[in-house]
Parts: sequence; structure tokens; C-alpha cells
Amino acid sequence: MGGAAVEYEGANEVAVAELTGVTCDVGSREVYLIAVCYFTCAAETTTTTIRIRRGLGVLGVEVGKCVIEGVAAKKNECSFQVVDKVGELANASYSLTMVEGKAGSKPKSVESRLRAEY
Repeated sequence: MGGAAVEYEGANEVAVAELTGVTCDVGSREVYLIAVCYFTCAAETTTTTIRIRRGLGVLGVEVGKCVIEGVAAKKNECSFQVVDKVGELANASYSLTMVEGKAGSKPKSVESRLRAEY
């Protein structure tokens, strides 16, 4: 599922996309989560950490993350995949979150997408 544009600032992790309704009824199943993010960085931004979490919002269990150094005032792109070995799932949710490495600037998630394959 896709997410709308979201500003995030400082050490405040923000959910930029959420995926709900992930169900697999076979034991020992692996869920492949694919994230694609397009975002702009402010001049002060040093790094951006993008996480995939099981659950809604920023409090879910981290499944995987990617730390990148974006180019200021340009549209940046990051895509990555993680595997969540969960067994059976019924109507589970996943969140894609972003946080910057330096407080004070305001990067913006332009468009973010998260999908699952299993």
C-alpha cells in the first residue's frame, strides 16, 4: 500500500506507509516485504533510517531496516526487501517508518510503498 507525503523531523520516527490484512495460514511461512521510498532531504540531514515494522505505527517489532545518506534538496529513492519468518498470520499489519539522523531539519517522504509477497 502507498502512503501520502509526510514530514518527519529530528529523532522522531514517523510511519509513512502501512499495510494491513496480511494473512498466511500455513505454518513456518516467510513473508517477503518490499519497500520503496521516494523522499527529499533538507540540507542538514545526514542519514535517513527506513524501517519495516510488524504492527501499526512506530512501536511494532522491527523486521528490518536500511540506513542511507541522501542528497540534500533532491528527490532520493531507496528500495529494499526483508523477510519476516512468522509462521501463521491472520490479518497482520506492517508499517514503513522513516527517521532522520540529525535533529532540526525537515525531510519529507514524497511517496512510500510497502507490499508483501508470500
